[in-house]
Formats: sequence, C-alpha cells, structure tokens
Amino acid sequence: MMWFYWPAIWLAIFFLIILWRLFYRAFPKIGVLDLAVIPTFVFAHLTWGAAFYRSDLLAILVVWLLIGAIWNSIALWHRQRLAFFCHRYWQATGILGIILMLALCVLAVILKR
Repeated sequence: MMWFYWPAIWLAIFFLIILWRLFYRAFPKIGVLDLAVIPTFVFAHLTWGAAFYRSDLLAILVVWLLIGAIWNSIALWHRQRLAFFCHRYWQATGILGIILMLALCVLAVILKR
C-alpha cells in the first residue's frame, strides 16, 4: 500500500468525526480534537512506516511524555487541577499529532521526488 493512502484514510476518519460531532450532541464537552488523538497517532505511525520504511513514533511519544511529566509537576506546583491539566495535555497531544502528520506528508512528498 502506498504511503499516501494512510493520510487519506486519516482525513476521511477525521471528517467523519467532525460530522459525528456536528450532528450528535450527546457529549457536549468532548471536542473534535479530543476524539482525533488516537486515530491521528495510529495513522501517523502507519504513514511514517509506509513512507520511510521505519517509524520512530515511539521515541517521539516517550519524549512527549517526559515533557508532560515536567509540565505536570509545574502545573501542580501552581495548584492547577489535575483534570484540567489532563484535558489540556490530551488536546496538546492531538495538536502534536496533527502537526506530525502534516510534517510527515510534506517530507514524504519532498523526499520521494
């Protein structure tokens, strides 16, 4: 399977999540970014593996968890609620995944010429 099938499937699933979120209002506090974190990282892993024949996503996630541990200790030091921090960290993880996915697509297009 070519590498660009995985981002296309990711976009389709992301679009379906947005449509589901738009038409189904049972969870008002859960946003699109909250729902898209896990599929984003799965498809980033598959895209990275298909485009460059190896995936270093686990190393990026370990570094991101270390950054999260430092960020958590600073947030709790300033008496921030743990649930608020976890929600913000989850959203930041989604943004990191989307940026990673876009960067992988751009790098694959540039390096595969």
